[in-house]
Amino acid sequence: MRTLRIIGIVGSAALLFSASAAFAEEQSSDIVQSVKAEVTKAVNATTKDALEVRMKNTSAAATDAKQTVKDRVQAAREETENKIKTVREETKKKVEAVRGEVKKKAEIVREGAKKEAEIVREEAKKKMEAAREEAKTRVETVREEAKTRLEAQREKATQRLADIQDKAKKQLAEKMADQFERLNRTWTDHFLKLLDRYDDVVQKMRDRASVAASAGRDLTAANAAIQAAGAAIESARTAVVAQAEKTYMLDTTSVTTTTSTTTPSGQGELVQGLRKAFQSLHQTLFRDLFALRDGVMKDARAAVQDALQSLGKVPKVDDDSEESATATTTANQ
Repeated sequence: MRTLRIIGIVGSAALLFSASAAFAEEQSSDIVQSVKAEVTKAVNATTKDALEVRMKNTSAAATDAKQTVKDRVQAAREETENKIKTVREETKKKVEAVRGEVKKKAEIVREGAKKEAEIVREEAKKKMEAAREEAKTRVETVREEAKTRLEAQREKATQRLADIQDKAKKQLAEKMADQFERLNRTWTDHFLKLLDRYDDVVQKMRDRASVAASAGRDLTAANAAIQAAGAAIESARTAVVAQAEKTYMLDTTSVTTTTSTTTPSGQGELVQGLRKAFQSLHQTLFRDLFALRDGVMKDARAAVQDALQSLGKVPKVDDDSEESATATTTANQ
């Protein structure tokens, strides 16, 4: 019995202990859960605070970084602007230096071209004046020589014209005998004056070309045309002098009669023969004059006109300004 009582006590005690242990374990579990909850809460709070702090720090860092970037961009921009400004200043100085150098070179070229053109122009002018004087002297000489020849022809013509009994016809024939020489003299003098005028025009073109050349213009074609005009004038002047050397006096050796000039029949033959001789002389004179007018004189005039047109095609041919010369020299470099 006692043993059973002891077993019962021990069992009750064990049951009580087990219950206490179970209660303690349950209580411990609640505490653990509570602690876990507190810890979790504390951790969450800490994490939240940490996140807030981190976010604040991140925001501040981002703001600082943004400001830093902005400052760097501003600094880079200012540095770039300074570099651009420096480059501009250096470029401006270089351009000014080059411009000054080009200006000096242009002045040197301009002066050299001007002096050279003046020399060429003076030589051409002297040559032109010499050609005029030579032509004038030559015309005077050939006319004096022709005068000697004409005296003999005129004497023969006068003797032949004296056979004309009709006084009016005789006076007309005597007048016509000298008329052809006067016509030749008049027209050759006129042609020489025209050629002198053409010379003056060519000389003016040379002056304009000289000014244009000193300003840096390209006068290659114009100078060639001016030179051609001068050559055409010289050729025409030579031809005019040759025309002035010719004589146009009635040749009475071809005027013959079958009967005596004292008879009416002889008088008719004489007048008819003289008329044909005068017509032939007239045709010869004007054929020569027209050939001269429509030949070398026309060629000289056309050459002068071509030279004027060629010179007129040169851009700003009469502009000798310093700026224009500098610009042209710069463009040709």
